[in-house]
Amino acid sequence: MRKLILLSCLTLSVFAFSSFINPNASADIEAPNGATVIEIPYFNSGPLCNGEFLELTGTWQIISNVHPDGNGGFHVVDHWHIKASGIGTYGNEYKLNYSDNFVTNTGAGGLPFTGTNTSNFNIIGKGKAPNLKSWGVVHVTINANGDVTADVNWSAFTCK
Repeated sequence: MRKLILLSCLTLSVFAFSSFINPNASADIEAPNGATVIEIPYFNSGPLCNGEFLELTGTWQIISNVHPDGNGGFHVVDHWHIKASGIGTYGNEYKLNYSDNFVTNTGAGGLPFTGTNTSNFNIIGKGKAPNLKSWGVVHVTINANGDVTADVNWSAFTCK
């Protein structure tokens, strides 16, 4: 059961930001090496560490590569990048730079499975406005028997 929960959590993390996108506006862009690139207008709002409320607008780019391994499995590499800006309720200007990398390797039938997600989230304030930064790594390895053999969840956060 724990294996299924971990796999479900990793899968859900891929779609965690879907509530922030406008589903009616996207553009597929041709990219080299068979990658799929999607650019979507981005909007998000929320409070910062100084209590200021911020609305951000910008572009969310998703680049996805899927490669069959020749044995019924797949190697998938996804890169998400968001660039946005906004003005907070205190009048401070902010820039968002967010990147997320997902790398998964899946055997035929779904196992073995290895998935790693690394993220970098930076909201940089202009002048004396605070900078919010966070980093994270999630990694799961499940062997061919369905046993979780690695489970890493690390994150850090600063606001100054």
